[in-house]
Amino acid sequence: MKLLTLLIVACCLTLGCAGGMLPAPDASIQPIKVEPQASLTQAPAQLPPLEPGQNKGKDLEANHQQASKAYHLLATRFCNLLVYLEINREQCKYWLDSD
Repeated sequence: MKLLTLLIVACCLTLGCAGGMLPAPDASIQPIKVEPQASLTQAPAQLPPLEPGQNKGKDLEANHQQASKAYHLLATRFCNLLVYLEINREQCKYWLDSD
């Protein structure tokens, strides 16, 4: 029985080695790079500053609306970038459906 097992192992090793090594990939072949859209790589907009003397409710509300729009634009860009990178996150559903 030991001889039979030894012969089977020897045959398997011989057949495995007969195939040789796999060829190495050609280093001269570079993967194709596709640049993302420019809108996906833009830096986020600066938040609007609150000017001195603009501490009234109406001015604060307008500033908050501008900051909120900047946040929504940034979140939408981020989620679009995740989709481009094929990392589709469930949390981005709101941002991508709201367009």
